[in-house]
Amino acid sequence: MEGRSSTHADSRTDSTLVDSDAFPLAYSTGSFGLGGRGAPKEIDPLTAMIDHRQKWTGLVIIILIFTGCSQAPAPQRATEFLGHHLGETALEWKLIEEPLGPDPVQVCQDIIKSGVSAETDNYKDCATFLVSGQYSITTHDWKTMRERIFRFEGWKLAAIVEKFSGKERDDVGRELNLKFGVPQKSDSASASWQKSDAKIQVFYRDDGGAVLVTSQ
Repeated sequence: MEGRSSTHADSRTDSTLVDSDAFPLAYSTGSFGLGGRGAPKEIDPLTAMIDHRQKWTGLVIIILIFTGCSQAPAPQRATEFLGHHLGETALEWKLIEEPLGPDPVQVCQDIIKSGVSAETDNYKDCATFLVSGQYSITTHDWKTMRERIFRFEGWKLAAIVEKFSGKERDDVGRELNLKFGVPQKSDSASASWQKSDAKIQVFYRDDGGAVLVTSQ
């Protein structure tokens, strides 16, 4: 009995040795192993600010990387001449030349259906256009009266020709220089400009000349 009483007394004595009034710091910080995890570490304000900025910098870099990868390069603008560009369809050509009129395909379909003789040039040209997409359309500019020829291959615009008179030679040269810049090749008889999608050539004669735009 005395042994058990002594053990109980020792246990009680040990529990009263750590008094909250005597050791307030021990209870407030948990440094004595009473279930606490220790005092919270004091963080320097400058260190916290640097860490915060580093996190935001990393986030901005990640956003820029994803944004840059998702942006496809802008498509290159097609070279235009007389308001047209190579590769445009007959319908696109019509919307520029005759917005309210029929497109070349429709015109040829109407000619074939009209019962015109198969021996006529119109019938033959339209039959070729409807089957293989080869066709030429000749127009005249209402202001300059220059003759213009539009050549289609595979139902798409493949070449543009503009003819001009001898007295218009200097004007045409200036127009081309303003539009396409300094020619890569030039002499008294011709000049040429090479673009990524088109080759522009001008040929001079005493009685006039012609501008030719092709893919090569």
